Amino acid sequence: MNYTDWGPSEPNNINNNENCAETYYRTWNDNNCFMSLRFICKMQIYLRCGPGDLFYYKNSCYSIDISLANFTEARTLCKNNDADLVIIRSKEEYNVIVSHTSKQLGADFWIGLQKLRNRSYRWINDSNGTYLPWLKEPKGDNDFCIKSSSLQGTWSGDNCSNENRFICEKQLL
Repeated sequence: MNYTDWGPSEPNNINNNENCAETYYRTWNDNNCFMSLRFICKMQIYLRCGPGDLFYYKNSCYSIDISLANFTEARTLCKNNDADLVIIRSKEEYNVIVSHTSKQLGADFWIGLQKLRNRSYRWINDSNGTYLPWLKEPKGDNDFCIKSSSLQGTWSGDNCSNENRFICEKQLL
């Protein structure tokens, strides 16, 4: 840490139990970490992602859109922002996505995975799905679009004309 602004005689670690810092009359004070105090959150801003409520992971910017749209409309709305529905390539990426969608309790989100009649699961970039955390894998010969549940983070099939929230991904060069 390059900047400090401790008050007089601080940090003093009274009773060997002051391991957190607080602001106290415009200077810093060490205090017990279990004290209930007001707080300030640091927000990471990724300039490469541009304006809006976006988060960054491994050379992609993501947005969680809470408006409702069918699968085709969701893709169009993503593309209007130079993005597309998210393609989840790994368990790690999946966990990052779930950490953001779980804040929307009870919501389902379109992702960029489909099962078209008599075909295997394909991402919208035409690659095969390899990491597939199903709640209930869709069966049958119907067309399915895949949604991620915010309650459990698992995936299930849905009629592509139904409306859900959606996750957009913009890959950076």
